[in-house]
Amino acid sequence: MKLSLILLLLLWIPISIGSPIQPEQFRQSGEISRIRMSPDGKYLAYALREKKTDFVIILDLDTNQQTYAFQMGEDNYVASFLWATNERLLIEKAVVYKGYEHPYLIGHLQAINFDGSKNAQLWGFHRDQNRAKNRELGRFFNIVSVMKEDVEHIMLSTYDKGEGTRRLTKLNIHNGRTSLLERSRTTRASFVVGENGLPVAQLGILPSNDSELIYKNLSGEWIEIKDANDYAIFGSMKSGTILFEKDSGDNSIELIELNRLDGSTKTLVTLNNIEVSSIWKDRNGHLISYTTDDGKPEQHFFDMNSDEAKFYQGINNTFKGTYARVTTQSEDGARKIISVTSDTEPGMYVLFKDGKLSLFDQTFKDIDRKHFSKVLPISFQARDDKTIHGYLTLPTGANSPFPMVVIVHGGPFGVRDYWGFNQTNQLLASRGYAVLRINYRGSGGYGQKFEFSGHKQWGLAMQDDITDGTLWAIENEVADKDHICIYGGSYGGYAALTAVVKEPDLYQCAIGSAGVYDLPMQYKKGDIRRKSAGRSFLEDTLGSEMSVLIENSPIYHVGKIKAALLLAHGTDDIRVPFEHYEKLTEALDRYKIPYEPLVFKDEGHGYFNKKNSLEFNTKMLKFLSEYL
Repeated sequence: MKLSLILLLLLWIPISIGSPIQPEQFRQSGEISRIRMSPDGKYLAYALREKKTDFVIILDLDTNQQTYAFQMGEDNYVASFLWATNERLLIEKAVVYKGYEHPYLIGHLQAINFDGSKNAQLWGFHRDQNRAKNRELGRFFNIVSVMKEDVEHIMLSTYDKGEGTRRLTKLNIHNGRTSLLERSRTTRASFVVGENGLPVAQLGILPSNDSELIYKNLSGEWIEIKDANDYAIFGSMKSGTILFEKDSGDNSIELIELNRLDGSTKTLVTLNNIEVSSIWKDRNGHLISYTTDDGKPEQHFFDMNSDEAKFYQGINNTFKGTYARVTTQSEDGARKIISVTSDTEPGMYVLFKDGKLSLFDQTFKDIDRKHFSKVLPISFQARDDKTIHGYLTLPTGANSPFPMVVIVHGGPFGVRDYWGFNQTNQLLASRGYAVLRINYRGSGGYGQKFEFSGHKQWGLAMQDDITDGTLWAIENEVADKDHICIYGGSYGGYAALTAVVKEPDLYQCAIGSAGVYDLPMQYKKGDIRRKSAGRSFLEDTLGSEMSVLIENSPIYHVGKIKAALLLAHGTDDIRVPFEHYEKLTEALDRYKIPYEPLVFKDEGHGYFNKKNSLEFNTKMLKFLSEYL
């Protein structure tokens, strides 16, 4: 398929505003997100972020005119959109609560027609009830599917706060009336439904914290799949099959199709040490492709001669060096919104209509892309010969070795760094710093064996991976050994402080943000412990042996620190209580070790408030310029 790019896109030339990049340049208003197209391709809904709220915009793609727009209200945000029909839009709302980094789902579902008519709250508490009470007593949901054969209803997986089991619930999209179809057998279960909207599989958690996976055969009987801890569900196929990912922990990860008629399985793809990130089905429910993130994201087509594969070949030729993917499209595929991102492209939304591409919106449009630095996938061997992956951002127009900042991602388990655009990377690279990000063991995306190898390795093998990555950068003349800083938030803050305790001569400075500094305290306090699943998670991943937790807590070894320190924390942090910061700074004061404090009295875990984010980045850049 040959694609033509209309003049609007060709003339979209950003304004050069000089280097280095300033933190305030990333404080963009008018950023759009959550774009969703109606099934017939006539309407487009998206959220428009302005200061402390989202606006919902509905656009007629035939006339390019807004049909409706409204404000969500202060501290209210769009969590997701779904077109239930060609005319009716569903909006899931989130709100900002003290102590949390991002907007919090409250179990609120609104429905509205494309022109603003027939506005109705379908799910959640009434507006006159206390918001804090809603959090404690909230009825939450996940949208499972639209029922194509029943346009009056959708399927929800619903549950109450504190209740483990889920209910598959049919919801009327006009009046909010519900009917219960199925109750899960286990806690925290996810439902998979077939084309008729009826359940065909459940994956949940048993009291032992193991997984239970069951599917319904074509005779209506529930069948259990053994060793369910190895499985993840991608969904049902129109052919009467269910698509799974199976990871048996032997470095081999398989994409498997299970036939509900006789229980037979077929392996579609076998991968080595890398998971499937996502799959793509066409409008008829047939599998088109799967995506992996082995270094850079890559889409793999089962049939390179299909229309979908040819379309992607066309947009990849148009946007070379990027990751272009269809974000939303009409049922017939004639209209699409394509998201285009890369290490040097923060994001473009491109409209495909009438066989042509046109720019719909672009993030940070006033910053010249020439100021952005490339991000290189890297790998190295850790001291025990385990292969560790990561990403290296190098400043342009300078010679190595560079002063370097090692940035450690949070989580730590199941989370990972990806290739793509990152504001912090670009801020630092524009000032001449190399940036190293390491997917240490415990990170997600590389299979169960790799993730589980990080369990109970806080301050041990996980930390060694970060040290080995830093040494790799020095040995390969990327980093100037006398000008290296380490920075991270949450678990990353823990790793940054642990690094300057365990390797006092390797790093010249460290930045801890909302960091875990006292492991016994984290085991006993914070919101993770509020649920039995959270307590089991801490037992499995952190451990409960107090002597080990103390030995691997930086707060008890501050006397070894030689590096300059910048410490930031929010007083309302629920995930990592502010007491971590208080106890660490008290210990530093006792040893007369200097540090630069940065306390946010109106912030939780991280910096959702843009004013606080700007202050932190400004302080960080000043700190780095002084010590690197």
